[in-house]
Amino acid sequence: MLRRTRILVAVVVVAVAVALAACHSTPSEKAAKALPGRTFVLQSSSGAGVVTGVTVYVQFTDSGFTASARCNHASGTYSIEQERLVAGVMELTAKGCDPERYAEDDWILKFFSSKPKVAIQDNTLTMWNDTSSLILLDRTVAPAQ
Repeated sequence: MLRRTRILVAVVVVAVAVALAACHSTPSEKAAKALPGRTFVLQSSSGAGVVTGVTVYVQFTDSGFTASARCNHASGTYSIEQERLVAGVMELTAKGCDPERYAEDDWILKFFSSKPKVAIQDNTLTMWNDTSSLILLDRTVAPAQ
């Protein structure tokens, strides 16, 4: 009887540990699950090469993303690794833009190529690297721009 009780306790302990492990996810896993199917709109930035008042958005699918400021659209594949957005090969549309808008496009490409760190809390996506940070809000709750 004592042996059977010990076995039952061991089984319950293992089941609880497995259930807790399944419920806990790392920040990278949380971001990877929370991004697809969502579009985020820039709310504030620091160190960013974006003109004030310009609507910047980032849209995510399961494995791809599109980012845009005013002129061109950057798109590519991505993964979340060690709390960083790792962009794959990126493409940029080729609309003719004035130098100020081209500089914004160039900044967006460089930012996403820098493997920025990402954190998501509810509807807020924060992305940052050594020189810049972006705070974006899910389009569904962002103020109209």
